[in-house]
Amino acid sequence: MSNLFVDLESRATLIKNKLDRLSITLKNSTSFMTKEAYMSECARVLQNFYSQLDKPFFKYQEAVRDNTLLPITNSVQKNKIDYDYNVVMDQVLDNLTIIFMEMENLESISIANFNFAMTEANRLTGRLKSVSSKLGDFILYGKNTLSDVFLVKDSFNNLIKIDIGSQFLNEDECSVNQAEGIITLPVILNESKSITVEKAPVLNDDSNGVSGNNVEIGKLYNGDILAINDGNPDTWYEYEKIVDKSSENDPPLILDMVLDLGSGKICNQIIINPNNFGTKTVLNIDQISTSLNGTDFISVKDDIPISGFEALDEENTFTLAPSTSKYAGQGVYTFTPRKAKYIHVRLRQSEPYVIQTLTGEKLRYAIGLRDIEIKALKFKNKGELVSLPLKCSDEIKKVMLEVTQNPITDSDLTNISYMISHDNGISWNQIQPKHLTGVSGIVSVPEILNYNNSDFETIKTDTPVTSLRLKIQLEREDANFIEGSSSLFQKTATKSEIQGVPVSAPFTITLDKPPIEDSVIIVDPMFGSKGIKESSYYVKYNQSQSEDTFIGLPFKNINVPMKKGIDSIVEQQSADEWLFVYVGGERWHQRTKNWEDYESSDTILNVFDFNPVTGELSFSPDSSYACEQPPE
Repeated sequence: MSNLFVDLESRATLIKNKLDRLSITLKNSTSFMTKEAYMSECARVLQNFYSQLDKPFFKYQEAVRDNTLLPITNSVQKNKIDYDYNVVMDQVLDNLTIIFMEMENLESISIANFNFAMTEANRLTGRLKSVSSKLGDFILYGKNTLSDVFLVKDSFNNLIKIDIGSQFLNEDECSVNQAEGIITLPVILNESKSITVEKAPVLNDDSNGVSGNNVEIGKLYNGDILAINDGNPDTWYEYEKIVDKSSENDPPLILDMVLDLGSGKICNQIIINPNNFGTKTVLNIDQISTSLNGTDFISVKDDIPISGFEALDEENTFTLAPSTSKYAGQGVYTFTPRKAKYIHVRLRQSEPYVIQTLTGEKLRYAIGLRDIEIKALKFKNKGELVSLPLKCSDEIKKVMLEVTQNPITDSDLTNISYMISHDNGISWNQIQPKHLTGVSGIVSVPEILNYNNSDFETIKTDTPVTSLRLKIQLEREDANFIEGSSSLFQKTATKSEIQGVPVSAPFTITLDKPPIEDSVIIVDPMFGSKGIKESSYYVKYNQSQSEDTFIGLPFKNINVPMKKGIDSIVEQQSADEWLFVYVGGERWHQRTKNWEDYESSDTILNVFDFNPVTGELSFSPDSSYACEQPPE
């Protein structure tokens, strides 16, 4: 039975309770000696009741004595006497009882309406996910226009295609994260924990608003940024920018902040709980990244699987709006484990809404955050998931599999395999997903399974195949992981060893730590001293103020690493992000402006410039600039 919305006006009991208490008071009164006095008191009580429906019926009265009726005091007409406190307290008790009864009534109404709202929200979320799933099916059919192609897709937003607790499981069942639409290794809930943010979040210079709700009439301030870490769902933090209604092309509101965990801690999930202001505006996440030193940040976006074959891309995955299939009231992002001390979050609000202020209507850009939760989920090292039978009305001749997974390439840290059963779990045949980098070289695992056709590797069955089951196997290679690793593609720790080179060849070099195959780089530190002039190191100091001091490296046309910036724009990383230059044991940094823009009044800076085409490190051309030059 579904919950129904309860109208407060139709369920209010305040007036009824007041009449009940007045009725009881009149019935129990012993001060009326005649019928006329009783009727007169009833009329007075009802008149007061109807004239003050929204107010307490208790009114303090002072008792008086008419002294003219007593011979010895007839010279004084009236004087005050103590009021009967029993009568006072009885009236107070009656009013408190009425208020309590109404509060109980309001509580039941609030609970009923909350249940109604949650039921409707869950129902709408379910419908949105169902529509998104069907849209993904239509897109798949749109890409495959052949009439004899039968498509089945599971976005893991629900469990309708999963055989929960299947008899065909040989390992613990994988966890299905319906909020994100992913499956993971089984989560060990009793060993998973939330990570505490030790200090108040720091707002970066890119933020362009102010804390709190400062000008909207009748609203609370909600400007304490500590509310996002207090664990209380009834508090939240607001960040706003107010503009005139006539304003056009205003830049979006940016909230750019860093959370400090106090020390390096392993984390693998971030949950962002936004606050909805009752508007259709949506919140975008421009960046979620982590860092150990507060300078070099690594984004978590690349760790999150995004389907390329359905109506889901990075833009709406990081948009906190009900219109996106992965959103169900909060943004949940699980990524590969990494050690982090700082969490960088950048949020963007591009849509304002109208508010009432003391100076008239204004447009308010607002970002609301109830919580940002950082978690360290612990997973088992193996898991499996089995689908329900996926049935087709026609005979199945060929099967192909498309998946979105992380890692997308073959890795020594993980094993992900897929198996198909055509006989309801009696036998299983491994299949290789289509277009997965690094897996295509495995010849023994086919990309297409053939049934009862002319292919030389066809699988022969006694009856036509009309139903299939899919089994997914996940495994983590614990022995190959390194504490603090932030990438599934990292094979081993970066380690340098200095080895002497024997005079005669061939020779063998024995390393202290055996490396993984194809992960060794050999560097000859004397490179360039053997007569190869164009590949030698060379140092040149400036001869005049118009020339740079530079050092030439024996590496030219270097491929600069790329990164995904704001609005998902792919751009080159600055040299400071991947090239580490030390002078006299102190690290120098990539310059951020022209040499001449470093004025003599600036603090002396240790900066350099790097040209990846020529392989030259250059330093300040003029000692009058506020930039250090390397010692000779």
